[in-house]
Amino acid sequence: KMKAQFKAADRLKAKFVAILGEEELSKGIINVKNMDSGEQSEVAIEELSTFLKQGK
Repeated sequence: KMKAQFKAADRLKAKFVAILGEEELSKGIINVKNMDSGEQSEVAIEELSTFLKQGK
């Protein structure tokens, strides 16, 4: 299911995909994947807005 969601995001030309599950919630983070570079980063939930504004 997640693979299909990444494909849909790619078709929509999304710059980022945010992954939030139980494990991420327990850590207080969100995994953010840059769709252009393929780089994936763990970002503190409270820092997500700043991270996205920086366009990493």
